[in-house]
Amino acid sequence: MALSGVIRSAIVHNNPSLSPTPGTEQQPLLPFDHLPVLLRRHGVAEAHARPLVGRRLTDDRVRSWRTSPARAWVQPLVEWARTPLSFVALAFDLDAPEAIERLGSASMGSRAIPCPNLAVYRKLSGHAHAVYTLRRPVLRAAEARPFPLAALGRCSEWLLQQLLADTGFAGVLVSNPVHADYDTRWLRTRPYTLAELREYIPQNWRRPRVPRTDAGRNAAVFHGLMRYAGSSEPSDADVAQYAEQLYAALDIANPHAFTRSELAGTLKSVLRYRARWRSTGWHRPGWLARQADLGRRNTSEQQRVKGRLGGERSGEARRVAVSDRDRRLLARLEAGESTRQAAAAEGLSHSAVVRARQRGLSGGARSNQHR
Repeated sequence: MALSGVIRSAIVHNNPSLSPTPGTEQQPLLPFDHLPVLLRRHGVAEAHARPLVGRRLTDDRVRSWRTSPARAWVQPLVEWARTPLSFVALAFDLDAPEAIERLGSASMGSRAIPCPNLAVYRKLSGHAHAVYTLRRPVLRAAEARPFPLAALGRCSEWLLQQLLADTGFAGVLVSNPVHADYDTRWLRTRPYTLAELREYIPQNWRRPRVPRTDAGRNAAVFHGLMRYAGSSEPSDADVAQYAEQLYAALDIANPHAFTRSELAGTLKSVLRYRARWRSTGWHRPGWLARQADLGRRNTSEQQRVKGRLGGERSGEARRVAVSDRDRRLLARLEAGESTRQAAAAEGLSHSAVVRARQRGLSGGARSNQHR
């Protein structure tokens, strides 16, 4: 026996706690253990167990396949911004010169756009991927939760708009930041929370009706199914059929961006919520109960009724608010003032005075048309 083997045997004999337990000597590494160290330092918290990888061909098409985490990081494109059940980071594809300029401004500390954790530039074309890592991965598909997924979808859609990113990017294959084909700028080491990203979004910003990002599509399908499944009227089969309708609509807007496996996982999560509601006598969250019972069948007739009632009430409120002002304007006009003089005295435009005079000449018929 070699001298090192004798010494090791003596140490283990005198310290039984150091002896290896059966099955621990050849433990395989976890997927996270294969992540590059720099990605871990910049907030990547999870890794795909069997990521999709790819490389560009001579005609710029991408050939992709799945492989083990140990072999993934030698490829130029890797699925590392998400796992089968979570979003680990938000990645955006920037191709236009204006988008690259905005990325540079954000990297320099712009107050309008948050600084990405890393920016990966392709050496041949100058195109880039901007990546925002998340402090806590947001669950999706079969493990989706309503509010974190909705917040992530909103942040993703807003960042896409601010960065002028490519709307055709599916968010799956992201540039490998440690590959020789790319020039990576490692920027912010601390990952973002959803609250930090939401602070940049203006209160009056409205999310687009058709989602254009991976997180936005997941959030839209999940919440659409939750609203439909929140009522006791449709069966589980009806919910599955409605999921197919949502999938078809998304596939028309952006083909193959939302896969059937993602749809199946999302439907599984929604049906699990539905089973819980059914077992508790349809005791659902208040926001979902209101949307499911009142808004699920928002037909055109309901919209017309809402619009008509809203128009009547708002018209009455406006007429009450301007009645005193109209009386003053009519008194000025009857006293001999011109419309421009009355407008200057009341701080109004000339056309507002003309409309007030027309309302007065109509004898109040316009104000009584809905009473």
